[in-house]
Parts: sequence; C-alpha cells; structure tokens
Amino acid sequence: MSAALRIVLVLSLLVPAGCSRGPQNWRQWIDQATAEFKADRPAKAFEACDNAWMAAVKEKDAKQALAAYECLWEAAQRLGHPEKAFPAFRKILAEYDGTLLESGSGLRHRNNFGVALVKLGEKAEGVAQLEAALDAYEGTAYDSRNHNHVRMLIVANLARGARVFAEEQSGIRVSSVILDEIQTALTNDPYSKNVAGTLGSGDALAAISELVKFRGDPKAAAEIAEQARVQQSIESAYLSDASRLPPCDQVIIRSLVLRGCYAVLR
Repeated sequence: MSAALRIVLVLSLLVPAGCSRGPQNWRQWIDQATAEFKADRPAKAFEACDNAWMAAVKEKDAKQALAAYECLWEAAQRLGHPEKAFPAFRKILAEYDGTLLESGSGLRHRNNFGVALVKLGEKAEGVAQLEAALDAYEGTAYDSRNHNHVRMLIVANLARGARVFAEEQSGIRVSSVILDEIQTALTNDPYSKNVAGTLGSGDALAAISELVKFRGDPKAAAEIAEQARVQQSIESAYLSDASRLPPCDQVIIRSLVLRGCYAVLR
C-alpha cells in the first residue's frame, strides 16, 4: 500500500461517524425544502419539510413546528396527497394549538384540514373539524365572528360537507341557527351601508339553500337561494372579481415564500 493511500485511510478513520454535509437542523432543512420547491421536486420538498418538522418537535419548538407544517402542507398539496400532512396537524391541534392561535393561521389550517378530510371521504370527521373551526378561539381576536368573510367561507364549506348529515346536529345547526345568524345580520346591517361587514354571506346562503333542499324543504330552499342571489349581486357590485376569491396569507419562512389560501368545497 502506498504512503499516500495510507494517509487517506487514516484521515477517513478520523472523521466522526455519521458526519454529513447534508442539512443538520431545522433551518438547514427549511433551506433545503426551498431549493426543492424551486426545482419543482415536491417529493424531495416533502422529505425536507418532514425533517424540519421532526427537528422542531425534537427541540420542542412550537413556532418552528408550525412553520415546518406550512412547508409540509404545501408539499403534500403539490404531491396531490394532503393526507400525508394529517399526522403533523393532529399533533399541532393536540399540543401546539396555542401557537397556532398566536400565529393567526389557525382558522385557515383548521378549515383546510376539514375540507381535505371531506374530499378524501372522511366526511364525518371533516364536518366535525369544520364545525370546530367555526367555534375555535372564542373570545380572542381570531374568533371567526370577528372575521365575517372567513366565517362565511367556513359556513359554506360546513353546509356543503354536511349534506350527507342533513338531519344530524351539524346539518340542523347550519340550516337553522347559523342561517338565522346570517339573515339577522343582513337585516340589521343594510346592504348599502355595511357590505364589508357581511362579505361572503351570499355564498354561505347559497350553500345553505342546497342543504335545506336536501332536508326536504324545497320552498324554503328556493327563498334562501333567491336571498343568496341578491346578496351575491350586491357583493359583486361592491368588490372586484379578485376580491371575491378565498382569502390568502403570505407565508415567509426564511427564504421559503408560500401563499396559504383557504380551501373551498364545491
């Protein structure tokens, strides 16, 4: 064996076992995910996001865990398999919901989780999650009652998801208590003076009218549908087309920039 080869072998033995030039912590895994997203490699991006998630959980860093979940969710969506991110979100709900509330993204994530469940056929759990989103964070700045456009979007999703449960608690609540809430708001807040405060009510009413039809009351459904058309027309005159799109948040995690939007059931 040559002297040069012996030197190389000795040096290789001095390198600590497991040493790697690859990402080693949350920050590096997020940066790796950014590169994978830019290269349009969602499977690799998901792997990097998942490693960032595990690093954050290991360090018990709730803020980093939530940021890693944003990354995970985006990668799972691009893969066409949102269910891959479900285990992480269940852990967030169980252990990091306070951080989710503080971030201001709680309603968006809860809504999107519920919508994804319904789309994947897990309708009972999906409807339950949407109803929970509607009632989440009561008494805080992020209570959906303080954000009518978002609340109406969740109501519309809940109404569509609850069609198969029209005679169960969730379906009855949407087509009675929540319907009354919307109609009372529209009566108390004249369209011409407070359209901003009732945004989304038209779409919510349209979804509720379909639910009422499923419940076997076509006359009431037609009346609600007509009220929905009037309100949608008023909102369209008030807003640009772009403003009628589901609300979105810009999410910035180091160099990773994502657009987190509320999912809609059709």
